[in-house]
Amino acid sequence: MPRFLVVDDSAVDRTLAGGALDKLDNAEIHFADDGQTALDQVALLNPDMVVTDIHMPKFDGLQLLQELTRRFPHLPVVMMTAQGSEDLVIQALELAAAGYVPKRRLTQELASTAERILSNAFSDRQQSRVDQRLKHQKAMFILENDVTLLVSLSKQLREVVHTIWQCDSVPIMRIGMALEEALINACYHGNLELDSKLRDDDEEQYQLLLRQRVHESPYSQRRITVSYECTDRFFRCVIRDEGRGFNPELLPDPFSSESLTRPCGRGLTLIRAFADEVTFNDHGNEITLLIRCPLEKRIAGSSSRASDLMRPRPERSTFQKSG
Repeated sequence: MPRFLVVDDSAVDRTLAGGALDKLDNAEIHFADDGQTALDQVALLNPDMVVTDIHMPKFDGLQLLQELTRRFPHLPVVMMTAQGSEDLVIQALELAAAGYVPKRRLTQELASTAERILSNAFSDRQQSRVDQRLKHQKAMFILENDVTLLVSLSKQLREVVHTIWQCDSVPIMRIGMALEEALINACYHGNLELDSKLRDDDEEQYQLLLRQRVHESPYSQRRITVSYECTDRFFRCVIRDEGRGFNPELLPDPFSSESLTRPCGRGLTLIRAFADEVTFNDHGNEITLLIRCPLEKRIAGSSSRASDLMRPRPERSTFQKSG
């Protein structure tokens, strides 16, 4: 039974978010109208997730996120965002928010977002003595265009990273979300060549075309190649599809107002927010994610270590976090 705490100073928005979450089986939903009350309730209720507005008087959503991250590092927090709060969304993601949903799409997307994040949460943190001593692992997978298979792989890789890093679960959960988004993008927009604009305009037609292309040639014959390396210092994953590719230079700013509010814009936004480096090959059918271990980043104190781990080729399009 998932237990949620919804935090918003607006009674209307609390009711809307609660109704959306009530779609999940056996959901237990509690409410708070400000950040301080929410902190008190978290200690008492021990929720599985907090869903909070960003804009609240006195104690806003970012302050609440900071306190929850400090006191309850294993607790995922999802931000509800209104139009015009795009800069605050970026801050929230950098502060370790597990995700965000625009308020205008709460009814359509909050339940599915919460379900995906909870599926990435760890219910069992006990590791075997052998697993605790794992320090380095490399592997490669070749997968069909099967979303359930891709999601399972993202969870498997997430668990590999957690085993090697032995850090708090929220950073690991964010890695799982980034991998899932990248894998699904490789499937939908890479191998199946589905245009995200179609989903913006006609969700039903988009889903129909998706179901058709999974079984049609040449789309159904294409595969996704995933190779990764994980050490106690970093995790690097390369995801390559067999689609036509695209020009990475034409990608919109993932942190722009348009990208943050579009239904299909959040995948790349989350990937780039959760990874330290994101690199595309010049053909646009391969993405590389580099994520440094939180402990390694604290020791290094700067991003200089990234140049030792991965030096992008000149012809590749690279994104690096600032700071």
